[in-house]
Order: sequence, then C-alpha cells, then structure tokens
Amino acid sequence: EIWGFDEVYLFDAPVPGETKKLFHQVVVLCVRDFNVDDDGAASYLHLQYVPYVGMRYQLTAFSSVPAAELVRSQRFMTPVYSHHISDILQDWLETAPADEYTAMAEFAEALLRACGKQDLGDHFTVAHDR
Repeated sequence: EIWGFDEVYLFDAPVPGETKKLFHQVVVLCVRDFNVDDDGAASYLHLQYVPYVGMRYQLTAFSSVPAAELVRSQRFMTPVYSHHISDILQDWLETAPADEYTAMAEFAEALLRACGKQDLGDHFTVAHDR
C-alpha cells in the first residue's frame, strides 16, 4: 500500500498541561491512499512535540486542532510520500533534544522541510523566541 500526504496545516496551540501561556506548533498532514480512488473522506495526522513528554501523534477525521490558531495551510502540487515523514519521526525517536522548549519549533520545522516547505522562516524565528 502506498500512501502519503497532499496538504499541510500549521497551528500554534497551547502546550497541554502548562499553566503559563506557552505555545507550540502542531503540524497536521492530510493523508491520502494512492492505491484507491478518492472517496471524499480524508484522514488527518496530527504531529507535535510536547516538552518533557515527547512526540505525540493522532489520526483523526478533522484538520482542526482544539484551542489552536491556524498559521498556514497549503496543498501540495505533488504528493509527499510517507517515508519522508517517517524518516523524521525515526530521527526524533532516536535523538533526545537538548532544549525541550526549543524542540517544539524544531520538530515542526523538520516536518515542514520534509514536505518541501521552506517559506515559514519568520514564524519559526518568533516561535523559537517564545
């Protein structure tokens, strides 16, 4: 089975369990199975890095993230195959970040680079400073 992603959403969301007003990035990818005809039903993979918890992922029927602000969304001209994303996830499983709070933005940046997106530099400069 071949599957991948054809759309990306980037959200700023409150860090779960934090009492301070800390925000982190949630990357949401629209999942497509390239072996079947599109029946209109989409699945969305939510990916995030939470300080002192690690990577979190969830497959849902919705692209939205509760209590989050959409920063950007974009449809891909060509699909992003799943192995590009799985490589990033494997790298993050094997290496513990030095700074848990900086890692929130670095994780999202790595995922977007794997999707071929390079044009959100200003957003991540601000995110690193939070």
